[in-house]
Amino acid sequence: MKIFSVRYKNSFRYSVYFLGVKLFSWFDFRGIANACDSHSRELDDHNRILQMCIDVTKAPQATGKLRELQLLRAAMLELFSLTAQKYDIKYWAVYGTLLGTVRHKGFIPWDDDIDIGIFRADCNKIQEIFKKEFEKYPDIEYVCKYGCGYNSLLYKGLKLVDFGVFDYYSKEKIDENERKNLYDILFKCRDIFYKKTKKINPLTYDEVTKIQNDVILENMPAKSYIIFENPEIINYGKPIVLNVDDVFPLNTMQFENFNITVPKDTDKYLKYIYGDYMKLPNLRTTHTLHPGFEQFENSVEYKGTTLTDYTNEIKQIINKVFK
Repeated sequence: MKIFSVRYKNSFRYSVYFLGVKLFSWFDFRGIANACDSHSRELDDHNRILQMCIDVTKAPQATGKLRELQLLRAAMLELFSLTAQKYDIKYWAVYGTLLGTVRHKGFIPWDDDIDIGIFRADCNKIQEIFKKEFEKYPDIEYVCKYGCGYNSLLYKGLKLVDFGVFDYYSKEKIDENERKNLYDILFKCRDIFYKKTKKINPLTYDEVTKIQNDVILENMPAKSYIIFENPEIINYGKPIVLNVDDVFPLNTMQFENFNITVPKDTDKYLKYIYGDYMKLPNLRTTHTLHPGFEQFENSVEYKGTTLTDYTNEIKQIINKVFK
């Protein structure tokens, strides 16, 4: 037996032994970094080839279970849209839902969720409207909690539509420096939320509003010029900060087989978030299926039904309530 020996578990991990007893192990982080860099360059090469060969606007629709899930979510979005129209609630497509609307007239082929923007002041109102309007259909539930930082539309307990909450800010026509300053202020708000509770989104509507008033909304004028995404859910990146007249008045566009409302200047909105949104996304940063996709599918099948069954049930409710 060797007095000292080195064993390699894999290309990046080494262990040192003395008389057969492991003394310590270490990782070759330089090797890991080099491998990641090589993989990144390979992805960039693949991305350049795809950009040259594929027109993303002509990408085919999703198929199979993913398409079934998209149609289920679309049915619930149509139900929400009709309800919002009936009660004069402002909402607009954001993130991938807006991108899909503009570029594909529906879902991005590889997307599996729906993102909608609403104002915080409407959250509780929407919740009450849904309780009243769908009293006979308890499987439909609008969930608004944690100071309205978490909003979702559910069917039989399954979250189908996500809502991003927006607030007003009083600065008129901010430039990029002022926008960055507002980012810092919003992150300051988020830090206050976290320090108060050590959790994400645990505050009441009044508590969130008070913190925002204390930090950034002290001198609200009669007219507001900026809207921003709720800071209590900022985990990474930057929040959305937009001039009001880039968003309002809202327009309508086709999404799948019905119309939804979108920001006034969709091009400016999408370029702000994605840059050149008419190109295929970078393979390193593109949105993939959410981690819960398989659990979502399995939870439906476990109940002895299918995603398509749920879609048809929601469409029947739409016909009874609105048509």
